[in-house]
Amino acid sequence: MNNIKCILVTGGCGAIGSVVVNTLASRYPLIRIVNIDLLTYAGQASNIDVCLNNYKLYQGSICNHELIRYILATERPDIVLHLAAETHVDSSFGNSFLFTQTNVMGTHTLLECCRQYMSELKPALRFIHMSTDEVYGSVDDNESACKEHSSILAPSNPYSASKAAAEMLCQAYAKSFKIPVVILRCNNAVSPYQHEEKLIPRVVTCLSKTGEPVPVHGDGSSKRTFIDARDIANAIEVVIQKGVPGSVYNIGTDEEYSVLDVIRLIYDKLKQLDLLKDHNIPLADLIKYVPDRAFQDHRYAVDTSALKALGWTPQITFQDAVGHVIAFIAHKKE
Repeated sequence: MNNIKCILVTGGCGAIGSVVVNTLASRYPLIRIVNIDLLTYAGQASNIDVCLNNYKLYQGSICNHELIRYILATERPDIVLHLAAETHVDSSFGNSFLFTQTNVMGTHTLLECCRQYMSELKPALRFIHMSTDEVYGSVDDNESACKEHSSILAPSNPYSASKAAAEMLCQAYAKSFKIPVVILRCNNAVSPYQHEEKLIPRVVTCLSKTGEPVPVHGDGSSKRTFIDARDIANAIEVVIQKGVPGSVYNIGTDEEYSVLDVIRLIYDKLKQLDLLKDHNIPLADLIKYVPDRAFQDHRYAVDTSALKALGWTPQITFQDAVGHVIAFIAHKKE
């Protein structure tokens, strides 16, 4: 990190971005961390540590070409860490144009601005793009082989399709304009800063605060693999230090749970901590089954060996990650 003076983060007030910004800014006080975030419902400026002296926020859209050009010319970043995205799969079925606008056009805008920036001001810029394990598509329970970085992309919903399209733009700009691009494909994040539309904060809020039933798509058997946002921040730090341009790295763990498994785990933790809204209601009566998504990926599985070869391993268990979210929500002011 010795030669890095400035990192531009997009979406740095979101669930993952805020953890990444807080981590990098506190560990490297001599590196300026510049953040552009639209501050939608899913990102709050208050997620960032107010004690940081090397942090700066621009409120705005990554689709704003002139603003991005201004930030690049003014701040002169060495790295663009692109985390901004629309991420809620359910919403993508009903408002898919927004996902294309933000995830595809936003990425295209950033890349084009970086191309101009590299030709005029900073030829050594690096571009790190956060994608998702969902671009690989669904994996069956009996499919033992994990998806590798070279596996064919097979997105099955508007969200994952928009992220796959963004990846194609990254790879095209890497080939055509020699932008040093690294792509990261990540498991489901666990973060205290996630909006309540996400599974874990919604379950915690329903069971401990509102007493409302937890909505479950279909029969709740779909599986997801989870990783704490702090482990994601550590992975990004390793990629900044050791990642090879042109590479794809999967960020993930072996912590796989069905939706019902997650709900049971959270229920048991809340019960142990005496945080349930109503101790007299059995868990079965706190679950409300709702119609499944138009298409529901059953599970994802990724091979993380390339990232581990750089020296990274996850440090935080799913149980500890969930406990961290519970503690945050329990002490959060209404």
